[in-house]
Amino acid sequence: MDINRDFLNLGWPSIEKAGEKYRKDFDFNFVDAVKNVLQLVRVRGLIAYDNTLSKEAVVCSDEEIADR
Repeated sequence: MDINRDFLNLGWPSIEKAGEKYRKDFDFNFVDAVKNVLQLVRVRGLIAYDNTLSKEAVVCSDEEIADR
């Protein structure tokens, strides 16, 4: 799944070849920008978030975020 239709179209042949064309739930989801796909992850599935460990920090102050 990707918000960018070009990337989705690039991967679609592999999805079809794997027999997953009509699959409605997923074992893994990497969250970068689109948050509304979380409901598609099955129970006990794995969710990974982008940018959770930046500069070895889990939580940043507002000033640190503004500097990026």
